[in-house]
Amino acid sequence: MGVYAKEVCLICMQEFPLLVNVGEPPVTGIVSLGELKRHHECQDVKVKDPAHGLFFVVDGAPTGDGYFAAMKTAQTVTEILGSQIDVELTTIAHSQKQDAGRHNELMESLVMSEMSRAILEADQTLEMAARLDEKKKHSTASIILAKLVLMPDHTHTLFYTNVGSTRLFLLRNRELTRMTDDDSFLTKEVLSGQITAEEAFQADQADTKDDVPHKAMFAYQHRNKLTRSVGALEEKEIQVKTELVFPGDRLILTSHGLTDQLKQKIIQNRLNTIEDDREAERVLQQEADDMAVRGTDPRATADDISVIIHTI
Repeated sequence: MGVYAKEVCLICMQEFPLLVNVGEPPVTGIVSLGELKRHHECQDVKVKDPAHGLFFVVDGAPTGDGYFAAMKTAQTVTEILGSQIDVELTTIAHSQKQDAGRHNELMESLVMSEMSRAILEADQTLEMAARLDEKKKHSTASIILAKLVLMPDHTHTLFYTNVGSTRLFLLRNRELTRMTDDDSFLTKEVLSGQITAEEAFQADQADTKDDVPHKAMFAYQHRNKLTRSVGALEEKEIQVKTELVFPGDRLILTSHGLTDQLKQKIIQNRLNTIEDDREAERVLQQEADDMAVRGTDPRATADDISVIIHTI
């Protein structure tokens, strides 16, 4: 990553000191494919805060003020799901009034409700800004949000949710599994029965339209159209899921600037050959950035690039 791109991301973190990222900074996208000139602002925000079990990537949309949308969303989420909720979780875990099973239930309920609240408050903040300021209209963002919690029974539970095109993957026993579905036209076609999940996967991983099943061609052509984003949520319901995770599992959170370019099998191969999490972040982001700068690969895209990798 260029020095300028790093400086932009470091300035972002200095302006918002609550946003902790112990990993690689995101890569600021280039202005157009095949060029070295970069945008003045990075519209991706990464928070990698293992001390509070908080991990998320926010990807500001190019419409409106994407930088504002990403930063406001990140601020809201951090304020709700950082140290404040950890105090409440610790209080529940050490309460003598409930048994271990009840402790788990209360902690799960708290995390799920607060994750949902964080997304909805961010959505409300962006919607209000758009009403009050013409320049903030259409300022929206995607987010993949994960909270890792040590439960009273000494197991680790991963709580996660996503809105838009950011993704969560889990690497376990060298196999990479995608845990989230995009809020996209492609997913909508699967849910409506127009195409199968396998056809959607082929379309998502295709190099060109020649690799796409005929039945999925229309969905492929509109695959990047989002059906939901923070700042434009029509249905005010956030689904939070859980996954029991184990030592050695690796969490991978990405913006679509990475997954639009690097296929899932490439990401899996890199993760299986690079043990250090930060080095794996650097290599994956650099590989996607190199693809954009060359501009010759059919999957290349000029966008900000983010990946968070955390080993349990």
